[in-house]
Amino acid sequence: MLATTHDVELQDYLGDRCALYHFQENPDMDGYFDYVLKPGSATARNAIRLLERIGFPGEVVANAMYYAGRGSPAIEGSANA
Repeated sequence: MLATTHDVELQDYLGDRCALYHFQENPDMDGYFDYVLKPGSATARNAIRLLERIGFPGEVVANAMYYAGRGSPAIEGSANA
């Protein structure tokens, strides 16, 4: 069986049934992607950082980080609204 996902909850669910691997990029470096398959689940939340890099509004990025457990909600239009 092969599954691919960015969904952390699904990774947790599949962890008992599948070996977990991930790729990792560095959103702070233009074009950095080493194409190396690494063992374990992805934990970096780089997709959210990439949203910020390509110009998504700060409120969207802050709320995404909040939902990912890595920050506080944006004050305006907070995640609790």
